[in-house]
Amino acid sequence: MARKFKRSKNLWQRHEDIYQNLFMDALSELKINNAVSMSEDEISEKLSIVLQKLCYGTGYEIKQPVWEKQIQPLSESEEKGGKTNKRPDFTCDLLDPTAKFENSQIPLHVECKLLGKKNNNWVLCKKYVANGMCRFDSSEHEYGKRASSGIMIGYIINSTSKEIQQKINSHIRTPFSQLSISLSQQIGSTTQSINCTSHYFT
Repeated sequence: MARKFKRSKNLWQRHEDIYQNLFMDALSELKINNAVSMSEDEISEKLSIVLQKLCYGTGYEIKQPVWEKQIQPLSESEEKGGKTNKRPDFTCDLLDPTAKFENSQIPLHVECKLLGKKNNNWVLCKKYVANGMCRFDSSEHEYGKRASSGIMIGYIINSTSKEIQQKINSHIRTPFSQLSISLSQQIGSTTQSINCTSHYFT
């Protein structure tokens, strides 16, 4: 899904760096007991509280990431008849004052997925790709709309990062044949990059 981005790379890169660091700090402070029995939404809800506290009291002078915010239309052509229910896990908006109104609000979306084995199979790794990464390049979900990058967070509930990395890469080959990932490192496609961060619960 080819897109052209004319805004300042420095403006977006700074925005991305700030929120990536914020989420890394929040994950390091997140305390979860028995994560195996929790859904990703339950974990993300707890993460949202930590994010708000960090933004409020530790020097992050930025807007708090919004949990499960609908993607906002900026023109009539983007309207969905009021029937959209596509919500990334977190949205971190950037306002570009140099852009035309219809391109002025650029959302950095963050999608979170469980990683590891569930019922002794690797379905979570498949969902990480199909229901996570692919949504950044999907015209239906539009998680990558107006943005040149996004963030994926993997909540590792069991297994090793090496095993999970191998399983994710085996599922990536179909939608993104040119990609492979290394957890906690940046990966890139032809039009976007997705920063992948993994977090263990012990």
